[in-house]
Amino acid sequence: MILRQKLLIQAPPDFVTLGCSTTNRHSYQVFVSGIQFVICSNKWISEVEELECVEDREWLRDNSIVLDVGSEPMFI
Repeated sequence: MILRQKLLIQAPPDFVTLGCSTTNRHSYQVFVSGIQFVICSNKWISEVEELECVEDREWLRDNSIVLDVGSEPMFI
């Protein structure tokens, strides 16, 4: 999903069009410049490792911060 939405996730200083279709009847624009995205996944690490495209794998590693919480609480 992240790779299909690279433009949105990179948060450019411009509007990003979403909801595109053949007619763009339901398309809309969002302005996400400077926004930090938090994405939660139970399989992030394994799915990145399974990617066939080396460039996609490297892009995800270079452009994300992975916090592997495991089974330990994240609070004191």
